[in-house]
This record gives sequence, C-alpha cells and structure tokens, in this order.
Amino acid sequence: MSTEWILEVFKQQHATKKDLLNDRPETYLQDNKLFVCDCCQVVWQHSWYGKIDYYKDFPTIGKKIKTMPGHEKEK
Repeated sequence: MSTEWILEVFKQQHATKKDLLNDRPETYLQDNKLFVCDCCQVVWQHSWYGKIDYYKDFPTIGKKIKTMPGHEKEK
C-alpha cells in the first residue's frame, strides 16, 4: 500500500494552516495592547476588570508610548 496520499494530505493541511496563521487580524497580537508610560518608562497594559498590569523588566523597544492611568497628574 502506498503512503504518498498521506504526504499529500499533510502538505495540504500544512499549507492551509500556514495561510490561516498569516491571515489573522492584528487585533490578536498581544504586543499591540502593550504601552510604555512616558513618565516612568514602565511597560503596562489594561487587564481584566479594569486593572492595570505593569512590567518593570520588559523590553520597551517598538512599544507605543502612552501615559499610564494615574500618571496624568504628574505631567
């Protein structure tokens, strides 16, 4: 019995999955939800239930700059 059909199915599934991953919208990228506070240089994001998660030892390169809530008065 030939196993070539298994390889063909695998190739088709791989190509389909690769296309699906490349076509997903940017809203799923977590990096778009992270910001750098312009006054304290801490990376932060809005979390569930209105909380703010912040990361002190997180790379800031390429992140959008946005003042963290509560720091608006410090400007």
